[in-house]
Amino acid sequence: IGQLTQNTDVLKRFCTPSAFEFFQKSTPHVNAAYNRLYTQAVQVLKTQVTGNEIRAFVAIKFAYSVVFLDSGASGSQAEEDLNSDIKVLELFRVKSDAVAKGSVFANSCPKCGAAQKDNLSAICVYCQAPLNDPTLDWVVADMIDLKDLPANP
Repeated sequence: IGQLTQNTDVLKRFCTPSAFEFFQKSTPHVNAAYNRLYTQAVQVLKTQVTGNEIRAFVAIKFAYSVVFLDSGASGSQAEEDLNSDIKVLELFRVKSDAVAKGSVFANSCPKCGAAQKDNLSAICVYCQAPLNDPTLDWVVADMIDLKDLPANP
């Protein structure tokens, strides 16, 4: 979505500020959209606890095809073959006694539990709490290729 709309703000809810900044800088605009996107496998590769920080490295294997969008009225052209890839998400959370009342991934505020409208805000529209608070919910810290996963991150 961020690539297609040239607006990566949709990622703010799910990322740490540093990951969001990285995605914002590294997302080129492409006149393309996913035609098909299939999750094939999800596997926790490793976890790491350092002080009060918890990190989980989760591999996601997926298949997709892309539709290249024409800027004119002539339509679009879809790839005929499915592509396959594996990415690793580094998820981050801070140990805390706080109890989440919702989940940003379920489109509700982890602090007050209120359902969030379909917008790009990283702040709860009701209680003004940040939706990407790692003391209340997992947030994406990074996305890397499987081959680039360090042995001991």
